[in-house]
Amino acid sequence: MSAWSNKRQTTIGGVLVLIIIFWGLFLYFTKKDAPTCFDGKLNQNEEGIDCGGSCVAICQFNAQDIAILWSRVVPVADDVYSVVAMIENPNLVYEASNVPYTFKLYDDRNILVYERKGEGYFLPGKVFPIIEHALRTGQRVPTRASFELRGAPYWEASDASDVNIRIVTKVMSEDSVTPKLTSVVKNETFEILNDIEFIALLYDAEENLINASKTILERLAPEESDTIVFTWPEDFNTVVARIDIVPVYFRR
Repeated sequence: MSAWSNKRQTTIGGVLVLIIIFWGLFLYFTKKDAPTCFDGKLNQNEEGIDCGGSCVAICQFNAQDIAILWSRVVPVADDVYSVVAMIENPNLVYEASNVPYTFKLYDDRNILVYERKGEGYFLPGKVFPIIEHALRTGQRVPTRASFELRGAPYWEASDASDVNIRIVTKVMSEDSVTPKLTSVVKNETFEILNDIEFIALLYDAEENLINASKTILERLAPEESDTIVFTWPEDFNTVVARIDIVPVYFRR
């Protein structure tokens, strides 16, 4: 190969290297200050820092606070109790998962008897119960319960359609030794649902909560029906006038 050819190839190679360097520098200086949804700045069309507008993350200040409608403690057996809170999420398109909460039980002198911590899923635009089981209080008798959050929910946009799980039947067994509630439920969606939580709430004629229970259905195929059962170890002291069964499903 002639010296001229070597010089020509070297020149071409040098030009290509320079082009690559200049192109890289151009991209660096033009893109480094371009606004993104992760730069910790209020720019673009964002409503807050890295949230709202064209960013996927929602601004937490846009979400409304939840409402705690009521909380109740109910006896199960001896010194064992269950506790239930009814929650309302007014945010129609915002949901929150792993929300930390605390139930507290108090006696008739307003002295703290028991405390249970947990985490819950807040359904978008729904009124729904949260329940905790097997609270043992020993010789202390709780008469009221409170529910409080241990931190603000982290709200996320819920783009999923409403899950339609129909409660077909609700039957309290009269021939059972202890209270037993049997229900047929149906998946009226076109997707397979896994780990559906069902919470049963029993009320008397004055709308007072008598008792509550929870069960989990591992799988329910599209248009499929299945039977779920709730049981209690001891008879109730009053007549059940109304039964609510609430399905709680979180798309993981």
